[in-house]
Amino acid sequence: RLAGMDPAGEAMNEEFLRAIATEKEHGVKLAEESLAHIEAARSALAPADYEQLKGCFERTLLTARLQRAAAAVYFGFRAWSRGGPFRTPFVTRTVREGLSQLQAAAAAVRAYAGPVPVGQWHWRRDADEADRYFRWVTEGWPARTRGFANPQAGMKFPSDPSSP
Repeated sequence: RLAGMDPAGEAMNEEFLRAIATEKEHGVKLAEESLAHIEAARSALAPADYEQLKGCFERTLLTARLQRAAAAVYFGFRAWSRGGPFRTPFVTRTVREGLSQLQAAAAAVRAYAGPVPVGQWHWRRDADEADRYFRWVTEGWPARTRGFANPQAGMKFPSDPSSP
């Protein structure tokens, strides 16, 4: 058993959440920079190549934003669910902001007007996963997901920003 792990086996805390948030923010920044490079190279590219690259990196940026928000909500809620000293201002703020960003990111994925390649993975379905996390965190985490019991079962994040 790891130090700081609760009896249910949960070890998520503010330190881990900060590391995850930093990683996801870096991914968003890289995607933004990549898209800017594509735009800067526009004059050197054939129009069809530019459009293909631009679309790829637009979707990459939308995905990075969706994953940043989902990670904030999922991992933040895990830490928050541990109660007491784990409900730090950073953890609470991260979950609250993540919930808002999650809805916006899912809407942006659904609204994306460019062509979306479809293969074994359907990109727009990520928005449905985001909606599911939003519901689980705000309406109550299910007792079991994908066959596993959840220590957060039944817990829900308060909708009132003044709640701890």
